[in-house]
Amino acid sequence: MLALLGLVVLLLDLVVGDGRCDFQDLYPRQYVAYKTSTAPIVDGKLDDKEWMEVAWSESFQDITGDASKSPYHDTRMKIRWDDQYLYIGAILSEPDIWANITTNDQVIFQDNDFEFFIDPAGSTHFYKEFEVNAGGAHWSLCLNKPYLNGGYENSTRVFPGHGWSFSPLMQSAIFISGTLNDPRDVDAYWSVELAVPISELQYNNTGRKVTHGSLWRINFSRVQWHVVKVGDHYEKAAGPEENWVWEKMGEVNMHLPERWGYLQFADGKVNATKTKSDPEWTLRCVCMALYTAQLKYKSAQGRYTDVVQELLPFDPDAVLAGTCSSYPHIKLRNDGGYVAEVTSKSGDFLATIRDDRFLQVFPASPLERL
Repeated sequence: MLALLGLVVLLLDLVVGDGRCDFQDLYPRQYVAYKTSTAPIVDGKLDDKEWMEVAWSESFQDITGDASKSPYHDTRMKIRWDDQYLYIGAILSEPDIWANITTNDQVIFQDNDFEFFIDPAGSTHFYKEFEVNAGGAHWSLCLNKPYLNGGYENSTRVFPGHGWSFSPLMQSAIFISGTLNDPRDVDAYWSVELAVPISELQYNNTGRKVTHGSLWRINFSRVQWHVVKVGDHYEKAAGPEENWVWEKMGEVNMHLPERWGYLQFADGKVNATKTKSDPEWTLRCVCMALYTAQLKYKSAQGRYTDVVQELLPFDPDAVLAGTCSSYPHIKLRNDGGYVAEVTSKSGDFLATIRDDRFLQVFPASPLERL
């Protein structure tokens, strides 16, 4: 009887766990980018065949995901790629196109701007950010880790002469349907076209060759300030800016890379590849649940723990007790931090998460990692 009862409990746990462990309510937007044999001309117009034959993304949304804050101007993007470059195109509807910043390596989001954030390895560390305004002024930076984890901006803005920046191989162009900085007319849109060296996006992040089916984490943002017309120029109105993004963040913070969308690379007939969810998704969600539980535990106790049972009160979705993965193994470090290891239920993947948010997922077999 006890054995039968145990079997029933186990089956119930599997049934409930399967639904809970999909984390489909958290799965972000995903865009399929098709390889191109010919590079588009980077002039900002987005009228090349390479662009015309692929679909636009979904329209951007408020960064919080609050549907009541729906953007009042439309923003969409497209992506192509080849062995050297990632090509990004975006169109931003805008009746009043303006830009004050005219030199590079400034805090571009003080103007209306378009931004990308890319983490090829999905590790949340050494991701790249790029911002550009309607006048073409731009800012490149590399974050060694998110600001919340003590990360810092590596850029030529902060470290003139030796900070990180995209090389001259990167191409950037703006097209304006209307006029820049002229409040006397009504503009239509401005568009952005970029050719970004793939090797530079992978700097200090991953050396994996991009192939059909590769998945990167990516997001896009549009910062939009309220302005008023004053004579022959625009002035910012009082109040905060709007933040419109491709994949919602749940809060006003772009520097949470685990919440970004997915870029899926495809090599084949254009528009013939279906989106394929990340097979590592469940394990990644378990790792972030552990990370969040550790933060809450430390807030309450003043330290991290290596005892999983002590984290369960801080695990509202009940995914840390071996339901969605192996039972986590946590090792405390001498510096007060920790590293935790979990394996997928299938046994196909092994993941580690650290107190500084550094997340890695590997094939479980050591031979497959080579």
